Amino acid sequence: MKGLNRRKPNLVAFLMIFLLLGTIFPVKGGAVQNGVSNPNQMEGKVDPKVIHAFEKNKFTNVILELKSQADVGQIANQAREEAKKLKATSYQEKLRVRSAVVSGLQTNAEQTQYTIQDFIRQKKAEGKLKDDQSYYIVNAVSFTSTKEVLQEVAAFPEVNHIYLNERHALPKPKTSGVQKLTNELPWNLEKIQAKKAWEKGLDGSGVVIATFDTGVDVNHPSLKNQYRGLNADGTLTHTFNWLDLAGDSPAPMDSFGHGTHVTGTMVGYDPETGMRTGVAPGARWIAVRAFSEDGALDTDLLKAGEWLLAPWDEKGTLHPEMAPDIINNSWGGSSTLNEWFRSVVKAWVAADITPVFAAGNHDGMTTPVGPGSIVNPANYPETVAVGSTDSANRISSFSLRGPSPYGGSEIKPDLVAPGEAILSTLPNNEYGLSYGTSMAAPHVSGAIAILKQMQPNMPIDKLKETLYAGLIPLSDSDYPSSPNDAYGRGLLDLTGMVKSASNGVGSLSGKVGYKAVDKKKPVASHEPLPYAYANAPLKLSVQASDDFAVSTVELHYQVGREAEQTSTGTLFKGNFNSGSYSSELPLEQVRGKEITYYWKITDYAGNSTKTAPVRLPLKKGLSVGYATDFETTPIGWYSTGRNSSWNWGKVMPTHVVKAASGTNAYATSIPDWRDSIEHNWSYNNNEESMLTMPPIQVKKGEAVFLNFKQTFGFPFLVGANDYGQVLVSEDMKNWHVAKTNQGHLYTKWEPISVDLSSFSGKTVYVAYRFHSDSDKTNLGWYLDDVAIEAKPSGDVYQPSAATTALEPFLGAERLQGTDEKQVLVPLSAHIQIVENGRLLATDPTEGSFGIKLPADEYHLLAEAYGFKQKIQTARVRKDASTNVAIQLSPLDKGIVKGTVKSSESKKTIKGATVKLIEDAAVAPLRTDASGKYSLTPFEGTYTLEVSAPYFHTYRERIEIKGNSSLSIDIHLKPYIGTEGEISYDDGSAESVFPVSGIDEAALKMSLKDGQEQALLTAGLFYIDPRWFSPGGENFQVDVYDATGPEGGPGKKLTESIPAKSDVVPGWVRVDLSPYSIYVPKEYFLVFSTQGPYPFVPTLGMDSSSTFSDRLWWKTYKQPWRKESGGVGPLDGVAPAGAGGAGNPMIRSVVSYETK
Repeated sequence: MKGLNRRKPNLVAFLMIFLLLGTIFPVKGGAVQNGVSNPNQMEGKVDPKVIHAFEKNKFTNVILELKSQADVGQIANQAREEAKKLKATSYQEKLRVRSAVVSGLQTNAEQTQYTIQDFIRQKKAEGKLKDDQSYYIVNAVSFTSTKEVLQEVAAFPEVNHIYLNERHALPKPKTSGVQKLTNELPWNLEKIQAKKAWEKGLDGSGVVIATFDTGVDVNHPSLKNQYRGLNADGTLTHTFNWLDLAGDSPAPMDSFGHGTHVTGTMVGYDPETGMRTGVAPGARWIAVRAFSEDGALDTDLLKAGEWLLAPWDEKGTLHPEMAPDIINNSWGGSSTLNEWFRSVVKAWVAADITPVFAAGNHDGMTTPVGPGSIVNPANYPETVAVGSTDSANRISSFSLRGPSPYGGSEIKPDLVAPGEAILSTLPNNEYGLSYGTSMAAPHVSGAIAILKQMQPNMPIDKLKETLYAGLIPLSDSDYPSSPNDAYGRGLLDLTGMVKSASNGVGSLSGKVGYKAVDKKKPVASHEPLPYAYANAPLKLSVQASDDFAVSTVELHYQVGREAEQTSTGTLFKGNFNSGSYSSELPLEQVRGKEITYYWKITDYAGNSTKTAPVRLPLKKGLSVGYATDFETTPIGWYSTGRNSSWNWGKVMPTHVVKAASGTNAYATSIPDWRDSIEHNWSYNNNEESMLTMPPIQVKKGEAVFLNFKQTFGFPFLVGANDYGQVLVSEDMKNWHVAKTNQGHLYTKWEPISVDLSSFSGKTVYVAYRFHSDSDKTNLGWYLDDVAIEAKPSGDVYQPSAATTALEPFLGAERLQGTDEKQVLVPLSAHIQIVENGRLLATDPTEGSFGIKLPADEYHLLAEAYGFKQKIQTARVRKDASTNVAIQLSPLDKGIVKGTVKSSESKKTIKGATVKLIEDAAVAPLRTDASGKYSLTPFEGTYTLEVSAPYFHTYRERIEIKGNSSLSIDIHLKPYIGTEGEISYDDGSAESVFPVSGIDEAALKMSLKDGQEQALLTAGLFYIDPRWFSPGGENFQVDVYDATGPEGGPGKKLTESIPAKSDVVPGWVRVDLSPYSIYVPKEYFLVFSTQGPYPFVPTLGMDSSSTFSDRLWWKTYKQPWRKESGGVGPLDGVAPAGAGGAGNPMIRSVVSYETK
């Protein structure tokens, strides 16, 4: 990820609504002037530290700041005023402002750096300058140059100041070893009255805090669940949520511990134990790792500042909508008036991002405590600067003091918070005590998260006012009045802050739906088992669907002639329109000779369906003679548990593992190749599951062995904690451990025998327990050829004498709705609270939503696809619950139709593609033989797009009215051109690019001189369909422009196009003319496979001719990388050519338009 330093991201118009609301014209910087070499202009421009550095080094790394700095405050105010004129919601206004700030900064930098950039390119060519980087958040550039070059550039009139690129060390807080959490709330959280806020439901929910520090240990149990990158399925997404400038870790980590401790004070909460170290445990965190143990350079801090203002995606596209609400900065510079970082802070504030900074520490050697010792950037007027106190509310001896260097009424620090003996999170799942203003600042960041939860759109100046109004004033003999230069305005107090923010909090809940007549009963499908086993848990399933939504699924069962009982079904696959449900009966209920049962399915209108009753025979347990190779359904085997990845089915025949016999096995995963890669090989993280087989009857005096074959692979890592266990129990509660698997067998299958003879005369249960941590995964655990026999077939293992108490690991059950009749059919909708911009998504099964809000009146804007927007008023009262029902009305549909003709010949065009850009739910269609088309979308405004081979694409903005028809005849202009072929190979394939179902090969194409655009009519690919075994013929073609980072693949120009090769190696021509793809001067033609490895073809490589330096490649869901000749997936496959790897055999056929 460090490579992002070299990117120059461009702001994307990320919300169509901004286009509808109007255009922001950002404030422009001063006019560009040509540099004039005038030594007199150098006076006062170059920092003395730079001059001193040149006394020791020929080259020195500097930051050149330009005079023209965008007025971000004016840009933000202009955007805010225009949003209000256009009656934008507060949420839209917020995003509009952030977008305008970023755009204005970029525009200013681009317009004023032109001359400097020309100079830089010239001096780089002369070998006198290197390592240049441009910034926009501060209008500046950095580079390493000679003294002579610096003297030249300093004379440019647009240059304001030249700083040394210095390294900043983090404050080194005193630490006090590893601690264990207790049931007591840490003193610091008691001190600031955090519990009082939590009791009101205020925990920072919906707010994002950024940690600008040494990183964060994402696997810590008190932090992982609060990571914004945590997905609902337990996977992690790091784009927008993590940036590593001190290394190249793809996931959040912390080798130092400082950032992890800070983050734990903001959001720390362990859901397993219920213990809290964080002020705002409901908030989410993201992080940028700018500091290593050696500190961070100024340039790293500038780059981090840009990412926090507008995080970028893998393509380098900026996304200001993903910026955090608060940035915690537990670091600082010197105790001077140094504004090197102030433009960054101003940009954050203009974008409504609150910057919290630690006031700084006296470490016993430097930065002594005294008047004006508070460090920058904490001493900037725009920051919230935090000092430290002890448990007796006394200022900490190390906490640096004001006054502010800006004078006047400016008070620094702004406030104080606990900063001594602060218990918080440390890497490796540990906790420890630390001391410092670094520990005080995150208390305030957490408090502001709670304040923003209550008032999400409170301006920062109002937020500060509200925060400060609730403080407890502090003074002592050295600082007898308040506010003062030690304690600022006072001690953080959440009770006072909450009281000053509102008159109370209430609950708002409701449902969104529409009225409809639902007379249809739900549909149920159930395939009964031929039998089950007595005295063993029984898991049954049913498929249920409804034209609106299923409300409840119930299993009604009867044991023998006993009274009927009911068990609630849980959705485990699909959705509430059509899904699979299961219900598990405990072993105590599964007894006798048979169970009679049926399923009852109820929809939201109260309509019910019952399945036919089933009489399920119950067999006794397994005994000697039982065997299964899993080639048929293994009745009585089932899995339970948290994040269970146990599956039965066909093993993908790869070089990794094959079934021990036949094709099927039971394993922690039966994935295809793409799924296994996406989920880090096979099984889930944080898994605690059991695969249980039917009960086994051990007759008295009989030798009984459970024989099976297994292979497994778990990570070989220090501290790795993935393992499997074979367990034996008499009651499914207390378990004997027969065997533990750790490490790796690779592809070897080993026979295992578990001696069950000691359980003579008893019924026993065998379970295969699997446990994984939150770190790396691997192959997993595979089972095959299970048998119960009188003799062992492999190494014999005896169950342990001691037992471990383990209840069956049941998955979390979802609460179902009641069987009451519903007035409204539920909708999957979004609710926006107009006053604060909060967005809520309804539960798709019930149409329900809920939130806690300050007491007030709110306007709820409800939206759902295919329905009219509706605004409904709701009043939230203190300590009360308000419930609303929002009924939406369906949108009417209209028709757009017409005929597509050639503008020249006037003939109709058959097969032209007609689609509406804004609504993917309206399927594109082809014109018929008479050139006619007809689409039926919902009423609204759309872009109508019409394309046809060898015609220019037509686009028109249209408005569809309900229950009406709009006729538009389209006249397409013919595209007349001359064909040309673009190639970078010699036609002979000496090797292959081993695309394995997870890789893509992209070749950069350039149009001939003088041509800026062409029509891409075909792609030529040299395909070897049998290089892998067994191989395949299917592949995929994509086309990208070259606007990605470093000129790599950027915007996708068309949908993915499926293709098929011949059965023998050779050139395959893929006709692209039906897709009307107009390519720019430079673009990429991309080859990738379709289907799982090894059932894929591969791409020929020309390794004998000169390396073209045009090859880019990527692995599944990873960023694009440029092949430099012998790097990446080519190593050891393609023989070295002139450039190392060779050229992929991809060619373009284009048509250049005749002018």
